[in-house]
Amino acid sequence: ETAEKMRLLEKRSREIFEIIGLIEEIATQSKLLALNAAIEAAHAGDAGRGVAIVADEIRRLADRSTQATTDVARKIEGIVAETQAVLQAMENAMHEVTEGRTLSEQARQSLHEISTLVQDSVSLAMLISTASTEQALHAESQFPAGRAVRDRRGGHSLRVRTRREGAVRGPQVTNEE
Repeated sequence: ETAEKMRLLEKRSREIFEIIGLIEEIATQSKLLALNAAIEAAHAGDAGRGVAIVADEIRRLADRSTQATTDVARKIEGIVAETQAVLQAMENAMHEVTEGRTLSEQARQSLHEISTLVQDSVSLAMLISTASTEQALHAESQFPAGRAVRDRRGGHSLRVRTRREGAVRGPQVTNEE
């Protein structure tokens, strides 16, 4: 809405320039008329003195009108330039807001995906924990069989250790089952 009002202000400024152009034309025509009146007054001699005075006043008025329109034109040009700068800044800000909004949406999606992955990880960890607990319970219920396996592994470890030590010290008798 504000950007639209700024565009309207810029349009109105252009309309003012058109009016200033018209005033400058009138001032130029007035100067020409004053010059023509002064020439005619000079031809008339003493009888044209009154006309010469009026022609001089018309010329001064035309000069003041030209100066005033020049001053107004400069001020309006400044307003137009500032309006365009504000409009450009607003457009840049809108672009940045749009870009920020897009980035925010992407961040929201990424956070949602991370949240989903964390929830999946927690679920998997719970499944692993449950499975480990069930395996531990099953192993305890099968304890005698588990002990026999452990005992056999221990004997095997003894043979491997003894063989390694024998390689370093030389041949020795091993304790094999």
